[in-house]
Amino acid sequence: MSAFANAAVHLGADPRLQQRRSSCVVGPTRWVAAGRSGSGSRLCLALLSCACWVACAETAPLERSRLDAEKVAAQPAPRICEALVVETAEDLAAAHDCTEIDGSLTLRAPAIERIDEQDLPYLKRITGSVVVVGARRLKKFRLPALAEVGTQSTHSLFEIGFETDNLARIELPELRTVHGDFCVLALAALRALDIGALATVDGYLSLANLPELTELSVRDSVNVGSGAAFEYLCRFPFAALPKLSGDGADPQQQQQIGCCTESSFECWGDICECD
Repeated sequence: MSAFANAAVHLGADPRLQQRRSSCVVGPTRWVAAGRSGSGSRLCLALLSCACWVACAETAPLERSRLDAEKVAAQPAPRICEALVVETAEDLAAAHDCTEIDGSLTLRAPAIERIDEQDLPYLKRITGSVVVVGARRLKKFRLPALAEVGTQSTHSLFEIGFETDNLARIELPELRTVHGDFCVLALAALRALDIGALATVDGYLSLANLPELTELSVRDSVNVGSGAAFEYLCRFPFAALPKLSGDGADPQQQQQIGCCTESSFECWGDICECD
């Protein structure tokens, strides 16, 4: 066997190259099948294939490493912030790089209309409570990275409601644990609530007085410590509510659910105004 052929065999045996073989040799294989023949053509084919395998094996990992490095570099260094009260856009901007709040987050900003992906993009943990009240112009509230509220040694509160009449969307896609109560209450305009990762509420879970809610992203089962209430959810089907587990799965308050849908529970009178 020639030196070139030996080189081709050894390179082809490299595990990294074998992983890339199917994608690399398609072109040269078709080229030979079209009519080229002879030892010279075969040798060229072997060398081209080897070169392609090497390029595929070496370049792709380097490209992935570069992209991973850029992604890590884009993340800010961990920044623990003190308890935060947001009353103005300047307060919100000052907290942009916070990854954790050691204390509570309170939003009572009557002029802010949106808290979105770019506002608190890195905030993963709040050791105290989250309270959003009196934000009259707020239409969307999104904390894309928040995963945990409270601590195991304290009883915290996550509450959004009251005098926040224009809020239509709440998005907490990574929130998994609330060490305390989770309450979304009295939001006349709320249509969508994303708590799709929420697995544990150590305290009380309450979704109440949300007459326009039609979209609820939630796990099939949520572990609850102290009970739950689902009340006055006129446009959300009763059958789509999450199942509860844990010490607080009973008792539950459930009434006026899905009255404007085909799956209703405990509906009476004209409390729910259906079109």
